[in-house]
Amino acid sequence: MMKRCFLIIVLIVCCLQKTSAQYIEGELFVKVETIAFSPEQLEGYLKINYDLGEVSVEAPFILDNVILQQTYVLKYSKGKNAEDLIKLLNTESFISYAEQIPKYDFFFTPNDIQTQQWNLQKIQAELAWNFTQGNSNIVVAMVDDAVLLSHQDLNSKIWTNTAEIASNGIDDDGNGYVDDVNGWDAADNDNDPNPFNPTNSSFTHGTHCAGISAAATNNGIGISSIGFTSTIMPVKIAASNTQSLTGAFAGVQYAIINNADVISMSWGGGGYSITFQTLFDQAYTQGIVCVAAAGNSNTNIPMYPAAYNHIISVGATDVSDTRAGFSNYGTTIDVMAPGVGIYSTLAGSNSSYGNLSGTSMACPLVSGLAALMLSYNPSLSPDDLEACLKSSCDNIDAQNPSFIGQIGAGRVNAFAAIQCLKVKNADYKKALTTFRD
Repeated sequence: MMKRCFLIIVLIVCCLQKTSAQYIEGELFVKVETIAFSPEQLEGYLKINYDLGEVSVEAPFILDNVILQQTYVLKYSKGKNAEDLIKLLNTESFISYAEQIPKYDFFFTPNDIQTQQWNLQKIQAELAWNFTQGNSNIVVAMVDDAVLLSHQDLNSKIWTNTAEIASNGIDDDGNGYVDDVNGWDAADNDNDPNPFNPTNSSFTHGTHCAGISAAATNNGIGISSIGFTSTIMPVKIAASNTQSLTGAFAGVQYAIINNADVISMSWGGGGYSITFQTLFDQAYTQGIVCVAAAGNSNTNIPMYPAAYNHIISVGATDVSDTRAGFSNYGTTIDVMAPGVGIYSTLAGSNSSYGNLSGTSMACPLVSGLAALMLSYNPSLSPDDLEACLKSSCDNIDAQNPSFIGQIGAGRVNAFAAIQCLKVKNADYKKALTTFRD
C-alpha cells in the first residue's frame, strides 16, 4: 500500500475574502435583441463607434437556450470605466442589456490537522448507507480549480464520456468539446482537467472537494465519502498560469451540456449577474441540482452563485454544531453542513490527504448527499430533493441562539434525508394503489 501523507495544511487564500462585488476587468456580458446580430457584427460596430482599443466579441454559450445564445462576451483593452460603458451600450436599440462579469474566488480558511472524519459521523452517513450506497450512474460535476485524476482515492471514480474517442482530435459526440473523455478545462479551453503543478497547498482545492463528495469508499485506503459510489465529473475553471477562476460560467455550461446530476461550486463572490442566473435557470429546467458554498466572510451579505435562484446555499458548522466563525449567514442560506477541519484528498501526490476548513468543504458534502439521495430516487426533481434535504435537517438553533433564522433549515442529516425519501416513496405508492383501486 502506498504511503499516505498526513499533513498540517495552512492555507491563507481567501482568509480575508472581500464581501463587495468583484468583476473581471475589460470584459462584459452583452445580450443582443436577436441572434441575427452576430458577434462579428457587434465587434465591427463597436470598433467603428466606440473607442475601446483592441476589441473582440465571442459567443461563449452553446446551450440550447435562446437567451444565452444571444449573450456575448465583449473584451476590450482600453481602460474605459465599465459602468459608463454599460450605460452607453444600454442605449443601443439592438442591445437588451450589458453587465459586468462577476469575478469569483474560492471559499476556504486556515485550519489544523484532524485525522477523524467527524463530518460523516455528524450527519449519520453510516446509517444512510444502510439504505443506499450510491450509484455510479449519478454524476457530480466538481466545477472547481481542478481535480487530480490519478489520486488513488479518486481515479476509479472519474466520469468517462463513453461517446468520445480519446486523442483523435475530433468532437466525436458533437457536444462542442474535442476529446473530453474525462472532463474539461474551461479556463484554458482544453481537455485536461488536472491541476497544473499542484502541491498539497496549491491547486489542491478541487481535489479536496472531490474527495469529500465522492472519493472511493470501502476500498481499504484513504477516506470514505458521503456519495459512496457516485461518479465525479472533473471541470477545471482555474487558469493554469494564474489559478484565477476565469472559467466559471464556461465550466457550469460544460456540466449542463453533459447532463451532470449535481453541480458542486465551492467558490463565489459578491457580484450578481443576469447571465449567470439564466445559466442556472437552464440547469434547473434540465433537472440538475446545483449546490454552492455560502462564503467565508462572517457576513449576512449574499454571495453568488449561492444566492442565485435554484441554488442550494451551504453554510459551515463545527463539531459542536456551532456556526463556524468564518461562515456567512443570513436569509439566503438554505442549509448548514460540517466545514471545519475536514479531512480529504489533496493534490500533492496520488496518496496525499489533509484537513481544510471552509464553506468550500461544507458544499461538496451536501453535493455528495444530493447524489446519494438521487441514487435512492433518481426521479427526484431539484425542488423535491431540496424540500427533503431541508425538512430532514437537525435543528441547531440552541447551539446558535444569535443566528436563529439566519442558518437555513439547520444542519444536514443524511440518514434523515433518506428516511424522508422513503416516506415520500411510500406516500406515492399508497396514492398509486388508491388510484388503481
